[in-house]
Amino acid sequence: MADKLETAVRFIDKDEGIISGLIVPYTGPLPDNKDLLGTRFDGKTDLALDWFPDGGRPGLYAHGFDEELETEVIGREIRSWEDDKGRWLEAQLDKAHRYAGEIMDLVDRGALALSSAAVDHLVKIDRATRHVDRWPWVEWSLVPNPGNPEALIYHVRSTDAIKRTPDIAIRIVEDLDALVPEPEPVPEPEPVPDVTAAIRSMLTSMQPSNLHALSVEMGATCTPETSDATEPGPIISIRADAADPAPLTDEDLQALRASMQDVAISTVKDLLK
Repeated sequence: MADKLETAVRFIDKDEGIISGLIVPYTGPLPDNKDLLGTRFDGKTDLALDWFPDGGRPGLYAHGFDEELETEVIGREIRSWEDDKGRWLEAQLDKAHRYAGEIMDLVDRGALALSSAAVDHLVKIDRATRHVDRWPWVEWSLVPNPGNPEALIYHVRSTDAIKRTPDIAIRIVEDLDALVPEPEPVPEPEPVPDVTAAIRSMLTSMQPSNLHALSVEMGATCTPETSDATEPGPIISIRADAADPAPLTDEDLQALRASMQDVAISTVKDLLK
């Protein structure tokens, strides 16, 4: 019976419409004292209590999702306090409200529980531990008692489409993870072109035998060496328009090799773009 009393909101002064109950529990029915949403509150949770230093938080029915009552205020917070079980609420129902009689009857029968609400974009939850670091408490509601061992916790979302209060006990467990942004996917690195064959081909083309063949194709002629030459003769001579061909010296050959190296490097860079 004690569990039911802690689950359900109860009157502490029915004539004045004053009710009390656990609004933010520090224990829960799941392992590690987590609630039905898999999150955990404790004394370190920032409830933004300084926003309402004198109490006065509005009370709604079913967080404003009831089609008839919507966001009509049915009561006001008087005070709240903390013990090892969590934060407790004392509030006064508006006895002049058009549905005050029906609401008070439900409280009398233990059919209603307290539920806390926080503004969605200010809630902060540790992704690893699921500890609720920040829960700016702005509103409390009376909701159908789900028979759970602790009060319900619900986050206010302007995009919710809950139509009837009996759905709340089911719908509140949907996608609290949306409060915690998912990590951005890491893009796959672009494949690097296979330029091994091209590099090998370029290096091969710079061998002396190939340079010789290429030069011949370009019109060079070979001058054989003589044993009695006082100075080394040209290795290659280039055919020119003049009557005598211009000889290609060692320096010219080195320049040709350097030029071809530049072409090879440029080609490799183009392949790697």
